[in-house]
Amino acid sequence: MSDFLLITFNEGGTGYINADFQDKNKTSQVPTSARYRIDCKTNSVEVLDWTAIANPQSVHEITITSADNAIIDQTQEVETKEITVEATYGAGDVIPGQVAYGVKNLNNYP
Repeated sequence: MSDFLLITFNEGGTGYINADFQDKNKTSQVPTSARYRIDCKTNSVEVLDWTAIANPQSVHEITITSADNAIIDQTQEVETKEITVEATYGAGDVIPGQVAYGVKNLNNYP
């Protein structure tokens, strides 16, 4: 079964995803701290370990680098990557969110 992907980036291209930080009441709020990571779900590989977001705002643009959007397995037409974002609003008040996106293989797909 394939994933339904709302966002697809080209292999090796830079991508941008906005993190809209909201508290448990769905109100925009600046978190105390925030971090994100990227995993390749197609190949079960960590692409980027947890990375702190410096000076998070209620909406923060996360840059997905060209290296993050490299194709891991050239036999795949599209790889599914997942970005996980965690916002902390206080002790024990952590709200995670995830979005899956595709990376289209432009080079060596058979």
